[in-house]
Amino acid sequence: CFNENYCTKCKNDNYVLFVGECKNECPEGYYLNNGSCTKCKDGCKSCIDGTSCNECFSSLILSKDKLECLEKCPLNQTNINKNCLPCQDSNCSQCQINN
Repeated sequence: CFNENYCTKCKNDNYVLFVGECKNECPEGYYLNNGSCTKCKDGCKSCIDGTSCNECFSSLILSKDKLECLEKCPLNQTNINKNCLPCQDSNCSQCQINN
């Protein structure tokens, strides 16, 4: 231990280390990395490593390549269920879903 209140390694493999404490699992925005919790990329709510993202926090949209969380989709893409997906027409610069 770093000091009596800051843990540096959990004695049970069923726990993960997060900011000096042993927890049941990593919190949102962190992923398990060699027994401890490591922060996902900015804006990322769920990830499996430090380079990609599975889900973004509520105000953000997941990029098409799943590498980042964006405020809005880039040209040629539209927001479908919080994911940026390409427009069907490749000549289109903006598109939307027709219901």
